[in-house]
Amino acid sequence: MTNRHKEDAKNIAVNDEILAVRDSILKSVSAERIYLFGSYAYGAPNAYSDYDFYVVLSDDSKLKPLEAMQKIERDFSGEIRKPVDFLANYKTRFKERSAFPTLERKIAREGILLYGAN
Repeated sequence: MTNRHKEDAKNIAVNDEILAVRDSILKSVSAERIYLFGSYAYGAPNAYSDYDFYVVLSDDSKLKPLEAMQKIERDFSGEIRKPVDFLANYKTRFKERSAFPTLERKIAREGILLYGAN
């Protein structure tokens, strides 16, 4: 995806629902970064698309990634029309996995950073 296409996708993708989910995540867990990925981030959503979020936790997080995902889902109270999926991992693990052809690499390269800094 070129920078131009990525910027177009970002402008299309980020809406009030997505920002509400981001804010809900931040109230639920201490995130270092939050990415939007999937069809909304890559500029190809359809009527059946869901929102996909990847939460990067600090390496010293008190919550394990699975616990963080469960807490986010449990605390999530948004009135969102679309289904929402959450993934989480530690910062070091995200970085390690980004070096290989993994979902994390695609997210790091093509996802939309909603919170935090690269």
